[in-house]
Amino acid sequence: MDVLQQLLPYIGWAITAVDAEVGRLLATDWSQPYGADARPIMHFVFDGGQLDNGSQIVIQEAELDGFDFVSPADLPGYLPAYGLARVRGALRARDSGRTVFLPHEVS
Repeated sequence: MDVLQQLLPYIGWAITAVDAEVGRLLATDWSQPYGADARPIMHFVFDGGQLDNGSQIVIQEAELDGFDFVSPADLPGYLPAYGLARVRGALRARDSGRTVFLPHEVS
């Protein structure tokens, strides 16, 4: 069983009707959403490939209301600044073939 197949049930997602393989690590960063005294959280973004549509995605409705596919230009309307930086960094990494670390300051 590959890493993606192990990870998806842990976060409550399942992919059906598609042979999904985890791709390379695109970006990593950390956050402290609960302030400087809280333990930091590491974030890892892997290349999960591309789907033609969302019919293969089954969401756990108790945790997620839905999903949408949006263009990179539309991301600012969907993500807070820290999430936007993470996704934009991952897109740059995918295009460049390199992994990026996205450092930031904690306020």
